Amino acid sequence: MEEPHASPGLGRSRRFLLAVFCLGLFPLLFEGLASLTLALSELWSSRPAAERLHTRYDAELGWVNRANVDLPDLYGPGLALRTNAQGFRNDGPIAPEIAPGKVRILCAGDSFTLGYGVDQSDTWVAQLESLDPRLETVNLGQGGYGVDQAYLAYERVRGELDHDLFVLAFITFDFQRTQNALASGILRWGAGAPFERSHPRPEKRFLPGLRREFDPASLASVRLLRSWFADGEGEAPRRIARPQETADFVAELVGRAVAGLPPGARLVLVHLPMGSDHQGGGSQDWRTFLATLAKGADWSYVDLVPALRALPGGQAQRLFLQPGEVDHPGAAGHFNARGNRFVAEALWKALREEAEVSRILEGADTR
Repeated sequence: MEEPHASPGLGRSRRFLLAVFCLGLFPLLFEGLASLTLALSELWSSRPAAERLHTRYDAELGWVNRANVDLPDLYGPGLALRTNAQGFRNDGPIAPEIAPGKVRILCAGDSFTLGYGVDQSDTWVAQLESLDPRLETVNLGQGGYGVDQAYLAYERVRGELDHDLFVLAFITFDFQRTQNALASGILRWGAGAPFERSHPRPEKRFLPGLRREFDPASLASVRLLRSWFADGEGEAPRRIARPQETADFVAELVGRAVAGLPPGARLVLVHLPMGSDHQGGGSQDWRTFLATLAKGADWSYVDLVPALRALPGGQAQRLFLQPGEVDHPGAAGHFNARGNRFVAEALWKALREEAEVSRILEGADTR
């Protein structure tokens, strides 16, 4: 039996619809290709992580500052980073003894403490010193550190430098970095045993956490999908988990830090806010844990997240570097000079309200 032939009109309609479909699909494909091309171009042309320009390999910590670095335009014209002979982000040497009338504060932490993206004098550590002539601050901060690295960096110098206060500052994500070190076996510990941390990567790869990597969030398709699942206030905040293993380690770390302090000195844990903390609840588990741990303890916990949340949204946003403001990967979201000032003033207010810190300040006048 002979099969019926398709109508010529029907064939033309199909071809027309196919042509319309292809014409509509082309802009979508072009947009996707352009988005991917721009993202890869940014990856290829962007500058390296700024830490590579002032750090060296360290088998235990992974990376530490080189001594006597002078980079006058590291983060942009006039935005300098300098280290002293001891590798601290300080302009001059730090003597073993505290000068008469001074209160010395050793400040350890990550890039928010180092002052990523701002000038030497604009870090919150430097600005804290400027708030009272009695203060001498030492900046032990380093980009990409977890709380374990920050503490061990302090442990290296605590016996060499007299100090009145040890400020261990962190953002919530630093606990995730420590969890990663525990999970990978880089960090090992046990009750009553020394912390063992080894970083056996080849020296040429000594900054694994700070390499420039492809960011899927730069793709339009990813931004679209995220907008579908946002919470109505922008992108949904990411919750930072609080694994019991990391919480136990932090509790042990605090105990050892207190036990190793010089006589009369004080430990202060400082929770630095990120921009996402203004409305998000991603840090709540850790903040609750630390506040509970600090109750009745012989050390202090200063949570600066509420101070950020007390600001209007637009005012809070102006405390942080914006995308493209500093031509180094990962700069956006760090404190700018204004944000560092905000931290310095909020921290100094909290410290002066601490009875034990007031005692230390009064003692400096008779030193």
